[in-house]
Amino acid sequence: MVLRNRNKLRICVAFYYRGVQHIHDDLFHTAILLLPKSQDESHTSRFHVTNSLKPGIVLVNDRVPWRYESLSLDYVRTNRLNAFLFLGKLSPEIGVEDFNAILFYLPMVQDDPGWNCNSWTVLAIRLLQEKGIINAPLSANQILFNGLQFASTSLLDHNLPVATCDVHGHWAKHRFTCKSTSVSLCLLAAWFTSGYLLIRPYVFCL
Repeated sequence: MVLRNRNKLRICVAFYYRGVQHIHDDLFHTAILLLPKSQDESHTSRFHVTNSLKPGIVLVNDRVPWRYESLSLDYVRTNRLNAFLFLGKLSPEIGVEDFNAILFYLPMVQDDPGWNCNSWTVLAIRLLQEKGIINAPLSANQILFNGLQFASTSLLDHNLPVATCDVHGHWAKHRFTCKSTSVSLCLLAAWFTSGYLLIRPYVFCL
């Protein structure tokens, strides 16, 4: 699929809130998204690793193994999506299938409890930098750190465009107004962190 230059797909990191039970570890699940400029989400794709338990998954050493997923999304915005980090625009010479093939072979570490989706996202950002797909002046670790800091201070408001930052963690000029799924009833939890009172839905990891 080749899009006109002005309609190039946007490469973003998406931050999905994982729930108050993760306040002392990784508060967000992260994924790489390809988003169209328009609100037509029929060309939106998500790339990430997950260790969610599903039927047919075989445990390894009593743990759910990490696996790579490439998904086409009917709806981008859910009650878990907290923020975007804008990385750049995908060259029209690179299709979604090509982009998927680039990320598909990134390594996954199964025997390290400290390795997770954020570790994979750092590897993905670094690989995209090395291949010249994105042009970011910071290290992949610093980019994700900036995004996590931004997401942690962004309040969920489905009436507004998704909060979006650049690689420095500053508000980006790009705004994504994504259609929402119907918001399900969820428990609300509030706590103080870094001097901010954050009110967020209590949800589970992807």
